[in-house]
Amino acid sequence: LFNVTVWNSTMRCYYSCFGTKKSAVVELLVYRPLEQAELDAIPLLEAGHSHNLSCRVPNVSPVRNLTVTLRRGDSTLHTATFTGHSQQQPEDVLVTHAVTARREDHG
Repeated sequence: LFNVTVWNSTMRCYYSCFGTKKSAVVELLVYRPLEQAELDAIPLLEAGHSHNLSCRVPNVSPVRNLTVTLRRGDSTLHTATFTGHSQQQPEDVLVTHAVTARREDHG
């Protein structure tokens, strides 16, 4: 598909099955390839102080099927989903989460 302007559409497909012509209505949901997510720079923090972590994902479509997971090593800090989001056009997504610096985070 090229130059998609309708991100969620319905179309009728026609086909032949054992000599009988048939049709079916299908729903077409177009996904936009993800662009590089950007994590805002984190300032130097003292252990015990908190900071809002911000992750930006540009031009997402469909947003309702996006899941963003913020991790610290093997641990999941926060998972954001957007299942209630109904907009079909590509848009930027911002996910924030407050983290507290730990001594073992140095490096």
